[in-house]
Amino acid sequence: VFSQRSDSWRLVVCDDSPTGEAAAVVRKWPDARVSYHRNPATLGMAGNWNRCLDAATTNLVTVLHADDELLPDYARLMLDGAARFP
Repeated sequence: VFSQRSDSWRLVVCDDSPTGEAAAVVRKWPDARVSYHRNPATLGMAGNWNRCLDAATTNLVTVLHADDELLPDYARLMLDGAARFP
């Protein structure tokens, strides 16, 4: 996500781990575009994906799973496509 050539992105991290271990990782990213949400109870994989969608504050959303990566022009291409084909 941080390699995007566009600055028009937000990262929502929903921590579904039993111990909240993602918080330490997110703290290493001092970027206002990153938000962290700790689930009050373990939701499971699909439940956590839905939690991420609920926490999103934009109309366009991409759900990244465990080892997903984005090419550097991904955000720009998606925004351009959405503008051309609303």
